[in-house]
Amino acid sequence: MLTVDYLTEADLARYRSDDWINVLGIARLGVSHTGFKAKVPVARVEAKSLGEPLIYEVWRAAEPLHNFKIGDIECRSNGQLLFGRIAIQESGTLWQATEGAYDQIFVCLRDAGLPHLLRVWNYMSHINEENDGVERYRQFNAARQKSFKKYGDLFSEYSCAGYIPAACAIGTGGNTALSIYFIASVVPPIAIENPRQVPAYDYPAEYGDFRPLFSRATLLKTTSAMSLFISGTSSIIGHSTVGAGNVLAQTRETLANLRSLMDTVNDNSEDAHIAIDKLRLKIYLRDSRDQDVVAAELARQINSKFPATYLQADICRADLAVEIEAFGALA
Repeated sequence: MLTVDYLTEADLARYRSDDWINVLGIARLGVSHTGFKAKVPVARVEAKSLGEPLIYEVWRAAEPLHNFKIGDIECRSNGQLLFGRIAIQESGTLWQATEGAYDQIFVCLRDAGLPHLLRVWNYMSHINEENDGVERYRQFNAARQKSFKKYGDLFSEYSCAGYIPAACAIGTGGNTALSIYFIASVVPPIAIENPRQVPAYDYPAEYGDFRPLFSRATLLKTTSAMSLFISGTSSIIGHSTVGAGNVLAQTRETLANLRSLMDTVNDNSEDAHIAIDKLRLKIYLRDSRDQDVVAAELARQINSKFPATYLQADICRADLAVEIEAFGALA
């Protein structure tokens, strides 16, 4: 069963050798520097952590696990699930860095024999800025789509929508590297869309020649467990932003989208349901001063002691103030 925990640096400092046995991979969340070294792949997310200076997103899976490297991608796998991470400095354009990273990801999936992307996290600097008259997020989308099409023959038995993973694209400050980490499986997931939203890959032309390529969620079902990956979710109805300039209104619409997704997920899971108050949330805020407003609405709607990890980061649309992603699992 796949699980995730959010731990502090002090928590990891207390790890013994045996504590690493079932760790699949880690994402280090925060801008503080540290000498921490792990025995597993560690993705670096240069977004400010709102709380502890550094938070570690620790993914665990069934043993035995082994490390390996394919190209520039550091991997760890048990033959059923794979965690991979890659970071590429932009020596040219974001388009080139993105296409190069995704080309390597698809080669990695092919060579490792785990071709099904479940979830991808994409972090890049200055996501809403323009280079050569084109927004960087749109450059990223174009390059990602080109790579998906280039390697589509690897997944020829599945439809395009069938192998589009859950994902997010988040902006970081400074001149940070393009940092991507992902989880893949030997088993294909079920792609989930939200009835309140147009699928991102079907957005109208106003969002650019190359649409964002992700599913709203993916559900992995095996004989022993279910794992749910919910993409970065915001205040978008249909394809339009709702509540621009009002973080409370955006938070409410975002939670409504999460509930709608959960209803769709549970319709696909027969007699086993994942409850919304059991999800692990990671929340991105464009303005860190909005944290109290968002936290209060979460407490009101879900649980007064509901745990969530908050990061200050830019979101793919300049008029979005908050984005929430989630993971849930059920044995």
